[in-house]
Amino acid sequence: MELFLIFIAVYILLVAVFNRSVDGEQTKDNKSPSRKVPTGPIKDYSGRGVKVISTITTERSLAESRFDGLREAESLKHSDPEEALKLLLPLAAKETKSVYVHHQCLICYRNLKQYEKEIPIIKEILQIIDDYTENDAENPTEYSNMKGHRSSYETRLAYVERIVANQKKREKSKQKND
Repeated sequence: MELFLIFIAVYILLVAVFNRSVDGEQTKDNKSPSRKVPTGPIKDYSGRGVKVISTITTERSLAESRFDGLREAESLKHSDPEEALKLLLPLAAKETKSVYVHHQCLICYRNLKQYEKEIPIIKEILQIIDDYTENDAENPTEYSNMKGHRSSYETRLAYVERIVANQKKREKSKQKND
């Protein structure tokens, strides 16, 4: 019976993924329909006394459920990063188990070319990853994904530190020339 339920759940997910309708929407060049990413239940299945509700849960959807204003900040991160930072920094201060909000702050600072302000946030992200335990994860894959991100942020930290050091060298040489 359990194997049958698992089979039904997998079947529903596959059907939902491959047969998603997009309500006839097309892109400007009419090449292919645009895709909408579901944020709630994909498919509800009821039958033979069994009800299966499948959802896609991402780090973003979890952060959005915890913080009001995150969606607005995300929409501003490229067009008005200063305003987005006003919304994101208080949210990042509250976040201790996820790096999503912190990563959005990094994007804003990168857009503003304020690399020196990225360094403390990257260090916070690395601390969150280090403190993240298997007990915090909802499943083993989530834990390994979180630990896997560490090398990406270490690389970014080294890169940003080099940029800041080069900027300081240029400023010193400019002051000597003046």
